[in-house]
Amino acid sequence: MTKSKIQETKQQRRIFLKTFTKYNQIEDAIKILKENYYEDHLQVTIIGEFSKKNKLEAIKTQLKGLFNSPLNFGIITNSEIGTVFIIGSFTSMFLQEINGKKIGSMSMGPNSILCGLGIVQEKVTTCLKALKNGKYLLIIRGFNNKLNKLEDSLIQLSYKKQLINN
Repeated sequence: MTKSKIQETKQQRRIFLKTFTKYNQIEDAIKILKENYYEDHLQVTIIGEFSKKNKLEAIKTQLKGLFNSPLNFGIITNSEIGTVFIIGSFTSMFLQEINGKKIGSMSMGPNSILCGLGIVQEKVTTCLKALKNGKYLLIIRGFNNKLNKLEDSLIQLSYKKQLINN
């Protein structure tokens, strides 16, 4: 094992979670991921309100390049957050069935899944409310150093967009 691989295995993995109000913000985040983090083996999932107006095929096409394995996709209906699509690495967690019912469709399913990933309850509650209100949720699992850089890139992107819109 090379020195860099040894260092990488000692680093802690964590979850990065961010909500976006508009689809084009998700597009911008995906572009940043593709341009700068393609080789970093990040686990990426996007969850958003399922409706005819969102561009599911565009999201699928953009995400295909980020995954080493086939793209996972699903739709669930949940009494707490409504009907949402899930694309990416954590899709199977939401679609896993217990007694014939998808975990993501169970009342506390999404909450339990996100908490199980290590996200604190306060953040989970905020994100689930955002989903219920039609926002998008980006979930990324990776090594601390890569996610810190990614967070900085997304903050810079948000700041640049703010300057353009003002």
